[in-house]
Amino acid sequence: MPGAYAGRVRFRPADLETLPPVLRLAVGRVVKVAFAGIALPGDPFTGQGLYLEWCSDDVFDGFLIPEQDLEFLGA
Repeated sequence: MPGAYAGRVRFRPADLETLPPVLRLAVGRVVKVAFAGIALPGDPFTGQGLYLEWCSDDVFDGFLIPEQDLEFLGA
């Protein structure tokens, strides 16, 4: 459900070259995230879950992050 807490993740994007500077600084960081929805057709991440930082924008600065760039961590 959009807005629901999804857990803790480590940000591990495959393509560092295309990241904006704020997301380059976030690589390797552990962050709590919420589910934001599924990427729609035409989006670069079509069909993937998209996530937002939970209760903050301190690390991802409001960017939606695709599931392919996240390593979900246990409790």
